[in-house]
Amino acid sequence: MNNKFALIFIICLTQFHGIGQTVIKLNTIQLKGIEWIQPSVSNETIFQTNNPKINIECKAICEAPLEANNFKVWLDGQSIFSESICLNNTFKTSIEVSPNYTHELFVTVEKGKKLISTSTLKIFFRPTQKRVALLIGNSDYKHGTRLGENPINDANDMGQTLQSLGFDVKVITNGTLQTIKDAIKTFQEKIKGAEMATFFFAGHGIEINGKKYIIPVDAQLKTPADANDDAYNIETLFERLKSGNAKHNLIILDACRNDPFKEVDILSKGEERAWSNTDRGFSAIELNNVPSGNIYLAMATGWGKKAQNGTGRNGVYTGQLLKQIKSGERLEKVFDRTGINVKEETKQKQNPQFLKEPTHDNEFVF
Repeated sequence: MNNKFALIFIICLTQFHGIGQTVIKLNTIQLKGIEWIQPSVSNETIFQTNNPKINIECKAICEAPLEANNFKVWLDGQSIFSESICLNNTFKTSIEVSPNYTHELFVTVEKGKKLISTSTLKIFFRPTQKRVALLIGNSDYKHGTRLGENPINDANDMGQTLQSLGFDVKVITNGTLQTIKDAIKTFQEKIKGAEMATFFFAGHGIEINGKKYIIPVDAQLKTPADANDDAYNIETLFERLKSGNAKHNLIILDACRNDPFKEVDILSKGEERAWSNTDRGFSAIELNNVPSGNIYLAMATGWGKKAQNGTGRNGVYTGQLLKQIKSGERLEKVFDRTGINVKEETKQKQNPQFLKEPTHDNEFVF
Protein backbone atom coordinates (compact mmCIF):
# COMPACT_ATOMS: atom_id res chain seq x y z
CA MET A 1 0.00 0.00 0.00
CA ASN A 2 1.48 3.41 -1.03
CA ASN A 3 1.43 6.40 1.28
CA LYS A 4 -1.54 8.04 -0.47
CA PHE A 5 -3.86 5.06 -0.03
CA ALA A 6 -2.66 4.51 3.56
CA LEU A 7 -3.58 8.10 4.47
CA ILE A 8 -7.09 7.78 2.97
CA PHE A 9 -7.66 4.51 4.93
CA ILE A 10 -6.70 6.10 8.24
CA ILE A 11 -8.97 9.10 7.65
CA CYS A 12 -11.93 6.74 6.96
CA LEU A 13 -11.47 5.00 10.30
CA THR A 14 -10.80 8.04 12.45
CA GLN A 15 -12.69 11.30 13.13
CA PHE A 16 -11.13 14.07 15.12
CA HIS A 17 -13.20 16.17 17.59
CA GLY A 18 -10.93 18.67 19.24
CA ILE A 19 -8.28 16.57 20.92
CA GLY A 20 -10.38 13.35 21.09
CA GLN A 21 -11.33 10.66 18.61
CA THR A 22 -14.17 8.12 18.19
CA VAL A 23 -13.46 4.40 18.73
CA ILE A 24 -15.18 1.72 16.70
CA LYS A 25 -16.29 -1.28 18.91
CA LEU A 26 -16.13 -4.53 17.02
CA ASN A 27 -17.98 -6.61 19.74
CA THR A 28 -21.04 -5.04 21.38
CA ILE A 29 -22.53 -8.28 22.74
CA GLN A 30 -20.47 -8.53 25.95
CA LEU A 31 -22.17 -11.71 27.29
CA LYS A 32 -20.50 -11.96 30.70
CA GLY A 33 -22.49 -14.42 32.81
CA ILE A 34 -25.77 -15.96 33.91
CA GLU A 35 -27.04 -16.22 37.49
CA TRP A 36 -29.76 -18.19 39.26
CA ILE A 37 -32.66 -16.24 40.73
CA GLN A 38 -34.98 -19.21 41.20
CA PRO A 39 -34.69 -21.80 42.66
CA SER A 40 -32.84 -20.20 45.56
CA VAL A 41 -30.11 -22.64 46.52
CA SER A 42 -27.71 -23.37 49.37
CA ASN A 43 -23.95 -23.44 49.07
CA GLU A 44 -24.22 -27.14 48.28
CA THR A 45 -26.48 -26.36 45.27
CA ILE A 46 -29.15 -28.78 46.48
CA PHE A 47 -32.79 -27.80 46.15
CA GLN A 48 -35.42 -29.97 47.81
CA THR A 49 -39.14 -29.51 47.28
CA ASN A 50 -42.45 -31.29 47.82
CA ASN A 51 -43.87 -29.79 44.62
CA PRO A 52 -43.03 -31.44 41.27
CA LYS A 53 -43.34 -28.10 39.45
CA ILE A 54 -40.07 -26.15 39.56
CA ASN A 55 -40.10 -22.46 38.65
CA ILE A 56 -36.93 -21.33 36.91
CA GLU A 57 -35.64 -17.78 36.68
CA CYS A 58 -32.18 -16.73 35.48
CA LYS A 59 -30.59 -13.34 34.82
CA ALA A 60 -28.07 -13.08 31.99
CA ILE A 61 -25.47 -10.33 32.19
CA CYS A 62 -25.28 -9.00 28.66
CA GLU A 63 -25.14 -5.55 27.04
CA ALA A 64 -27.20 -6.76 24.08
CA PRO A 65 -30.91 -7.69 24.24
CA LEU A 66 -31.67 -11.43 24.53
CA GLU A 67 -34.66 -13.49 23.47
CA ALA A 68 -36.15 -16.59 25.10
CA ASN A 69 -34.73 -18.75 22.33
CA ASN A 70 -31.21 -17.73 23.39
CA PHE A 71 -31.74 -19.88 26.51
CA LYS A 72 -31.89 -23.65 26.94
CA VAL A 73 -32.95 -25.69 29.96
CA TRP A 74 -31.02 -28.90 30.60
CA LEU A 75 -32.48 -31.61 32.83
CA ASP A 76 -30.47 -34.79 33.49
CA GLY A 77 -28.25 -34.09 30.49
CA GLN A 78 -31.10 -33.48 28.03
CA SER A 79 -32.30 -30.19 26.58
CA ILE A 80 -36.03 -29.86 27.28
CA PHE A 81 -38.66 -27.58 25.79
CA SER A 82 -40.93 -25.50 28.00
CA GLU A 83 -43.00 -22.35 27.50
CA SER A 84 -40.79 -19.43 28.46
CA ILE A 85 -40.39 -15.66 28.35
CA CYS A 86 -37.43 -13.30 28.45
CA LEU A 87 -37.78 -9.74 29.70
CA ASN A 88 -34.80 -7.45 30.30
CA ASN A 89 -32.54 -10.47 29.79
CA THR A 90 -34.30 -12.33 32.60
CA PHE A 91 -35.40 -15.78 31.51
CA LYS A 92 -38.43 -17.45 33.14
CA THR A 93 -39.98 -20.87 32.69
CA SER A 94 -41.13 -23.91 34.69
CA ILE A 95 -40.56 -27.67 34.49
CA GLU A 96 -41.83 -30.79 36.24
CA VAL A 97 -39.66 -33.46 37.84
CA SER A 98 -40.37 -37.01 38.97
CA PRO A 99 -40.40 -37.99 42.67
CA ASN A 100 -37.75 -39.78 44.71
CA TYR A 101 -34.94 -39.16 42.28
CA THR A 102 -32.13 -36.59 42.26
CA HIS A 103 -32.26 -34.51 39.07
CA GLU A 104 -29.49 -32.31 37.68
CA LEU A 105 -30.58 -28.97 36.26
CA PHE A 106 -28.78 -26.09 34.57
CA VAL A 107 -29.55 -23.35 32.02
CA THR A 108 -27.36 -22.16 29.15
CA VAL A 109 -27.49 -18.90 27.21
CA GLU A 110 -25.93 -18.32 23.79
CA LYS A 111 -25.33 -15.04 21.97
CA GLY A 112 -23.10 -14.63 18.98
CA LYS A 113 -20.31 -17.16 19.35
CA LYS A 114 -20.40 -17.22 23.17
CA LEU A 115 -22.14 -19.92 25.24
CA ILE A 116 -22.24 -19.82 29.05
CA SER A 117 -24.01 -21.84 31.72
CA THR A 118 -25.42 -21.51 35.22
CA SER A 119 -24.11 -23.74 37.98
CA THR A 120 -25.66 -27.22 38.10
CA LEU A 121 -28.38 -27.69 40.71
CA LYS A 122 -29.40 -30.97 42.30
CA ILE A 123 -33.19 -30.96 42.39
CA PHE A 124 -34.99 -33.47 44.58
CA PHE A 125 -38.78 -33.72 44.63
CA ARG A 126 -39.99 -35.60 47.67
CA PRO A 127 -43.73 -35.72 48.31
CA THR A 128 -44.78 -35.38 51.92
CA GLN A 129 -43.68 -38.64 53.53
CA LYS A 130 -43.91 -40.19 56.96
CA ARG A 131 -40.40 -40.90 58.22
CA VAL A 132 -39.79 -42.25 61.72
CA ALA A 133 -36.52 -42.94 63.55
CA LEU A 134 -35.63 -44.43 66.94
CA LEU A 135 -32.03 -43.95 68.03
CA ILE A 136 -30.37 -45.45 71.11
CA GLY A 137 -26.89 -44.62 72.40
CA ASN A 138 -25.70 -46.64 75.40
CA SER A 139 -22.46 -45.93 77.20
CA ASP A 140 -22.78 -45.85 81.01
CA TYR A 141 -22.96 -49.62 81.62
CA LYS A 142 -23.42 -50.37 85.29
CA HIS A 143 -22.08 -53.94 85.17
CA GLY A 144 -19.82 -53.86 82.11
CA THR A 145 -17.22 -51.83 80.28
CA ARG A 146 -18.16 -48.18 79.84
CA LEU A 147 -17.71 -46.62 76.42
CA GLY A 148 -17.26 -42.93 77.15
CA GLU A 149 -19.37 -40.30 75.41
CA ASN A 150 -19.11 -41.59 71.83
CA PRO A 151 -22.31 -43.71 71.69
CA ILE A 152 -24.27 -40.84 73.28
CA ASN A 153 -22.88 -38.41 70.72
CA ASP A 154 -23.58 -40.90 67.93
CA ALA A 155 -27.28 -41.17 68.81
CA ASN A 156 -27.73 -37.42 69.32
CA ASP A 157 -25.85 -36.43 66.17
CA MET A 158 -27.65 -38.98 64.02
CA GLY A 159 -30.93 -37.78 65.49
CA GLN A 160 -30.22 -34.19 64.50
CA THR A 161 -29.21 -35.23 60.99
CA LEU A 162 -32.31 -37.34 60.42
CA GLN A 163 -34.57 -34.67 61.89
CA SER A 164 -33.20 -32.20 59.34
CA LEU A 165 -34.22 -34.70 56.64
CA GLY A 166 -37.84 -34.83 57.74
CA PHE A 167 -37.76 -37.70 60.24
CA ASP A 168 -39.89 -37.84 63.37
CA VAL A 169 -37.02 -38.61 65.78
CA LYS A 170 -36.85 -40.19 69.24
CA VAL A 171 -33.41 -40.37 70.90
CA ILE A 172 -32.69 -42.48 73.99
CA THR A 173 -29.37 -42.34 75.81
CA ASN A 174 -28.22 -44.87 78.39
CA GLY A 175 -31.41 -46.85 77.96
CA THR A 176 -32.36 -49.53 80.47
CA LEU A 177 -34.06 -52.73 79.34
CA GLN A 178 -37.51 -51.44 80.22
CA THR A 179 -36.88 -48.11 78.52
CA ILE A 180 -35.76 -49.87 75.34
CA LYS A 181 -38.72 -52.26 75.38
CA ASP A 182 -41.21 -49.42 75.81
CA ALA A 183 -39.55 -47.29 73.13
CA ILE A 184 -39.58 -50.10 70.55
CA LYS A 185 -43.26 -50.83 71.27
CA THR A 186 -44.09 -47.17 70.66
CA PHE A 187 -41.88 -47.19 67.56
CA GLN A 188 -43.83 -50.19 66.25
CA GLU A 189 -47.06 -48.16 66.38
CA LYS A 190 -45.60 -44.96 64.93
CA ILE A 191 -44.12 -46.60 61.83
CA LYS A 192 -47.41 -47.98 60.51
CA GLY A 193 -47.79 -46.78 56.94
CA ALA A 194 -44.46 -44.90 57.04
CA GLU A 195 -42.25 -44.35 54.02
CA MET A 196 -39.18 -45.15 56.15
CA ALA A 197 -38.66 -46.71 59.60
CA THR A 198 -35.09 -46.33 60.91
CA PHE A 199 -33.64 -47.97 64.03
CA PHE A 200 -30.14 -47.00 65.19
CA PHE A 201 -28.14 -48.47 68.07
CA ALA A 202 -24.67 -47.53 69.30
CA GLY A 203 -23.20 -49.40 72.25
CA HIS A 204 -22.50 -52.97 73.31
CA GLY A 205 -23.84 -55.93 71.37
CA ILE A 206 -23.15 -59.62 71.92
CA GLU A 207 -23.99 -62.96 70.37
CA ILE A 208 -24.67 -66.05 72.49
CA ASN A 209 -25.48 -69.43 70.99
CA GLY A 210 -26.39 -67.84 67.66
CA LYS A 211 -28.71 -65.22 69.18
CA LYS A 212 -27.83 -61.57 68.81
CA TYR A 213 -28.55 -58.96 71.48
CA ILE A 214 -28.21 -55.25 72.04
CA ILE A 215 -27.27 -54.55 75.64
CA PRO A 216 -29.15 -52.15 77.97
CA VAL A 217 -27.06 -50.24 80.51
CA ASP A 218 -28.60 -52.14 83.46
CA ALA A 219 -27.92 -55.65 82.12
CA GLN A 220 -26.33 -58.10 84.57
CA LEU A 221 -24.97 -60.91 82.47
CA LYS A 222 -23.41 -63.43 84.84
CA THR A 223 -24.33 -66.46 82.73
CA PRO A 224 -25.23 -66.85 79.06
CA ALA A 225 -28.82 -67.59 80.01
CA ASP A 226 -29.11 -64.10 81.54
CA ALA A 227 -29.09 -62.55 78.08
CA ASN A 228 -32.64 -63.80 77.48
CA ASP A 229 -33.83 -61.81 80.50
CA ASP A 230 -31.50 -58.79 80.59
CA ALA A 231 -30.75 -58.02 76.92
CA TYR A 232 -32.88 -57.23 73.85
CA ASN A 233 -33.00 -59.83 71.09
CA ILE A 234 -32.57 -58.39 67.59
CA GLU A 235 -35.02 -60.96 66.21
CA THR A 236 -37.70 -59.35 68.39
CA LEU A 237 -36.88 -56.03 66.77
CA PHE A 238 -37.42 -57.60 63.34
CA GLU A 239 -40.82 -58.87 64.44
CA ARG A 240 -41.82 -55.45 65.68
CA LEU A 241 -40.79 -53.87 62.39
CA LYS A 242 -42.74 -56.46 60.42
CA SER A 243 -46.03 -55.41 61.95
CA GLY A 244 -45.35 -51.76 61.18
CA ASN A 245 -45.52 -52.40 57.42
CA ALA A 246 -43.30 -49.45 56.52
CA LYS A 247 -42.29 -49.15 52.88
CA HIS A 248 -38.59 -49.09 53.79
CA ASN A 249 -36.94 -50.40 56.97
CA LEU A 250 -33.39 -49.44 57.93
CA ILE A 251 -31.50 -50.98 60.87
CA ILE A 252 -28.09 -49.52 61.77
CA LEU A 253 -26.05 -51.40 64.38
CA ASP A 254 -22.87 -49.67 65.50
CA ALA A 255 -22.36 -52.29 68.19
CA CYS A 256 -19.87 -55.00 69.21
CA ARG A 257 -17.32 -52.36 70.25
CA ASN A 258 -15.57 -54.73 72.68
CA ASP A 259 -16.24 -57.57 75.13
CA PRO A 260 -18.26 -55.85 77.86
CA PHE A 261 -18.48 -58.75 80.33
CA LYS A 262 -15.10 -60.48 80.62
CA GLU A 263 -15.25 -60.68 84.41
CA VAL A 264 -17.97 -63.25 85.06
CA ASP A 265 -18.65 -65.78 87.75
CA ILE A 266 -17.04 -69.21 87.62
CA LEU A 267 -19.08 -71.19 85.10
CA SER A 268 -19.32 -74.71 83.86
CA LYS A 269 -17.25 -75.67 80.80
CA GLY A 270 -20.28 -75.46 78.56
CA GLU A 271 -21.05 -71.95 79.76
CA GLU A 272 -17.44 -70.91 79.28
CA ARG A 273 -17.64 -71.95 75.63
CA ALA A 274 -20.83 -69.95 75.20
CA TRP A 275 -19.30 -66.87 76.79
CA SER A 276 -16.33 -67.03 74.44
CA ASN A 277 -18.64 -65.71 71.72
CA THR A 278 -18.86 -62.37 73.49
CA ASP A 279 -15.30 -61.56 72.48
CA ARG A 280 -16.43 -61.46 68.84
CA GLY A 281 -18.93 -59.47 66.85
CA PHE A 282 -22.17 -60.75 65.38
CA SER A 283 -22.09 -63.65 62.97
CA ALA A 284 -23.80 -63.20 59.63
CA ILE A 285 -27.45 -62.16 59.89
CA GLU A 286 -29.87 -63.74 57.46
CA LEU A 287 -32.58 -61.42 56.19
CA ASN A 288 -35.23 -64.12 56.15
CA ASN A 289 -38.77 -63.55 57.40
CA VAL A 290 -37.97 -59.89 57.76
CA PRO A 291 -40.48 -57.03 57.53
CA SER A 292 -42.61 -56.55 54.44
CA GLY A 293 -41.23 -53.70 52.40
CA ASN A 294 -37.59 -53.15 51.53
CA ILE A 295 -35.22 -53.82 54.41
CA TYR A 296 -31.65 -52.59 54.80
CA LEU A 297 -29.23 -53.74 57.49
CA ALA A 298 -26.07 -51.71 58.10
CA MET A 299 -23.37 -53.15 60.37
CA ALA A 300 -20.42 -51.10 61.59
CA THR A 301 -17.96 -53.95 61.12
CA GLY A 302 -17.48 -57.36 59.52
CA TRP A 303 -19.10 -60.55 60.72
CA GLY A 304 -17.44 -61.86 63.87
CA LYS A 305 -15.38 -58.68 64.26
CA LYS A 306 -15.38 -55.77 66.68
CA ALA A 307 -16.01 -52.11 65.85
CA GLN A 308 -13.75 -49.27 66.95
CA ASN A 309 -15.18 -46.85 69.47
CA GLY A 310 -13.22 -43.97 67.96
CA THR A 311 -10.97 -41.33 69.50
CA GLY A 312 -12.98 -38.27 68.45
CA ARG A 313 -16.54 -37.23 69.13
CA ASN A 314 -18.11 -40.24 67.37
CA GLY A 315 -17.46 -43.90 66.77
CA VAL A 316 -15.47 -44.55 63.61
CA TYR A 317 -18.46 -45.90 61.68
CA THR A 318 -21.07 -43.35 62.78
CA GLY A 319 -18.59 -40.52 62.27
CA GLN A 320 -18.17 -41.49 58.62
CA LEU A 321 -21.92 -42.11 58.17
CA LEU A 322 -22.75 -38.62 59.40
CA LYS A 323 -20.54 -37.18 56.64
CA GLN A 324 -22.43 -39.05 53.92
CA ILE A 325 -26.12 -38.63 54.83
CA LYS A 326 -27.38 -35.63 52.88
CA SER A 327 -30.62 -34.55 51.33
CA GLY A 328 -31.16 -36.11 47.92
CA GLU A 329 -28.59 -38.89 48.34
CA ARG A 330 -29.55 -42.49 47.54
CA LEU A 331 -29.51 -44.74 50.60
CA GLU A 332 -27.31 -47.40 49.05
CA LYS A 333 -24.79 -44.83 47.86
CA VAL A 334 -24.57 -43.39 51.39
CA PHE A 335 -23.68 -46.74 52.94
CA ASP A 336 -21.31 -47.74 50.13
CA ARG A 337 -19.31 -44.55 50.64
CA THR A 338 -19.39 -44.97 54.41
CA GLY A 339 -17.98 -48.49 54.16
CA ILE A 340 -15.18 -47.41 51.84
CA ASN A 341 -14.19 -44.51 54.10
CA VAL A 342 -14.26 -46.63 57.27
CA LYS A 343 -11.93 -49.19 55.69
CA GLU A 344 -9.57 -46.41 54.64
CA GLU A 345 -9.62 -44.77 58.08
CA THR A 346 -8.96 -48.06 59.90
CA LYS A 347 -6.44 -49.31 57.34
CA GLN A 348 -8.74 -52.22 56.41
CA LYS A 349 -9.15 -53.38 60.02
CA GLN A 350 -12.87 -52.57 60.12
CA ASN A 351 -15.01 -53.72 57.22
CA PRO A 352 -18.66 -52.53 57.45
CA GLN A 353 -21.44 -54.70 56.05
CA PHE A 354 -24.55 -53.57 54.20
CA LEU A 355 -27.35 -55.99 53.34
CA LYS A 356 -30.67 -55.44 51.65
CA GLU A 357 -33.74 -57.52 50.99
CA PRO A 358 -36.01 -55.72 48.49
CA THR A 359 -39.64 -56.61 48.01
CA HIS A 360 -40.42 -53.80 45.55
CA ASP A 361 -38.49 -51.76 43.03
CA ASN A 362 -38.38 -48.39 44.73
CA GLU A 363 -35.14 -46.99 46.11
CA PHE A 364 -35.06 -44.69 49.11
CA VAL A 365 -33.53 -41.24 48.87
CA PHE A 366 -32.68 -39.15 51.94
